[in-house]
Amino acid sequence: MYIIFNKIINDIIKNEISNLICKRSSIQICYKAIKSRENCLVLLKSTLVSNYFDIKNKGKYLILYKELLEKCYEILSHLRILNINVVESIFKWREGIFKDFQLSDSKLIHIPFIYEKQNYLLKVK
Repeated sequence: MYIIFNKIINDIIKNEISNLICKRSSIQICYKAIKSRENCLVLLKSTLVSNYFDIKNKGKYLILYKELLEKCYEILSHLRILNINVVESIFKWREGIFKDFQLSDSKLIHIPFIYEKQNYLLKVK
């Protein structure tokens, strides 16, 4: 039993190392998706802040407000896709754990993806 378990663990580790080297590890994909989402949030915030001051100082409210709405709509469209990508990436990561360690579905649900000391799916919520 111990020898079989040891071989399974070794195979999992070899596969993960290979995926890490090729930059296709499920955890790398999750981090890349999260970074993209976080960058989009920063862009949205900076767009709102910078354009707010432009609108306030220039007095061209309707034109600048329309431009701001168009920029925000575009960024929010990207953010929506990035949110979906993050959730899908985390679920695929969980599925990999489920497959590798042959866990039951009920145990799989309780595996959080921790990013910067918090469960990232709760942050997205």
